Parts: sequence; structure tokens; C-alpha cells
Amino acid sequence: MNRAYLESIVPVRKDGGIPCYIRLADVPETYRANFLSESQCATDWDIDGEVTPCANLFDWQAWLNNHFKPGYHRLRSMHKVG
Repeated sequence: MNRAYLESIVPVRKDGGIPCYIRLADVPETYRANFLSESQCATDWDIDGEVTPCANLFDWQAWLNNHFKPGYHRLRSMHKVG
């Protein structure tokens, strides 16, 4: 999968007419686990009317920007602790 594909299958949800979150259940499992482990801010939002956990749109977009940046995975593997 690439960024364009993920953006096409993970719909951006609106609150009060403003795009602001995604449903974590819409993110394919492999990417969901990676997104959650690397998220820096407000994930797992409780949104009125949603029955599934959600994530801040800013966090999702920031993760997409970083995850698909050339050399990102090599840099991540160099900085793993453990």
C-alpha cells in the first residue's frame, strides 16, 4: 500500500461540518498498529455519535507525511531502543 491508497480508503470524518478526524477501524490493521505506536498527540478520541475509537486528523496527516517520506523506515530502524 502507498499513501495515495491509504488516503483513498480511510475517509476523513467531519464534526460540525469541519474535517477533523478518522475512525481507527477504517485504517488497515498493519498500518493502524504502526500509526498508534508512532502517534504523538491526541489519538483515540471520543466523538459524539461514533461507536469506534477515532484519531485526530492532524495526527493522521502527520503520520502519513512521515511514514511515506523517503528513508523514513531506515531512520526508524537506526533509532530503535531495545
